[in-house]
Amino acid sequence: MKTIYIVLVVLCTSILFGCTQSTDTSESNNPVVNGPGEEVEQTDEMQPSENEEPIVPEPVANEFAGKSYGELLEMEKPIYCDVVLKQNSHIADADFYINGPNEIRVDIHEDLKSEIADCHTMTYILVDSASYIGCTDGCMYCEDGYYAGNEVTECLWDRREISSFDVSPESEFTCSNWEYDQSKFTIPSGERVCTQEEIQELIH
Repeated sequence: MKTIYIVLVVLCTSILFGCTQSTDTSESNNPVVNGPGEEVEQTDEMQPSENEEPIVPEPVANEFAGKSYGELLEMEKPIYCDVVLKQNSHIADADFYINGPNEIRVDIHEDLKSEIADCHTMTYILVDSASYIGCTDGCMYCEDGYYAGNEVTECLWDRREISSFDVSPESEFTCSNWEYDQSKFTIPSGERVCTQEEIQELIH
């Protein structure tokens, strides 16, 4: 049973570790309205000059463009990133919620199915050097799986002691500002958290 657990842990961590709305700008031919019910026809002075160059607003620079994962952490501000994780030939889509190096959440959207797990979104949460791994869409230790009837199926989160998440430099980030939401970094009340030592003891 211990071997099966180790295989699951490797599957769960292999991806990360080692890792205007438009506006209508057409000009209207309608007269200018000065006040309620009062219309004034446009005069020549109101018409744009034929030789006048249109004013084009300067593009707004993307403050996140070209930044590495480490540089995004150093910004120490709430950031959301749509990420294509790449590890060798393995590719997976993920959502990153970042608030500096001490608050990170990663939701990896990928089917992980085995005799133990049936997970479609694997979630990693790092808060103050403690990390939690759980399945937020499916189950990591399924009640009808290999460990049916074993207390380990009550362990919804696997707690570890690490200081950071490593992401492969080949991964692609598309980021934007994000309104901070504390719940993204909080384990839901009532969901059991087990250390790796506790899990090993339960599956023996």
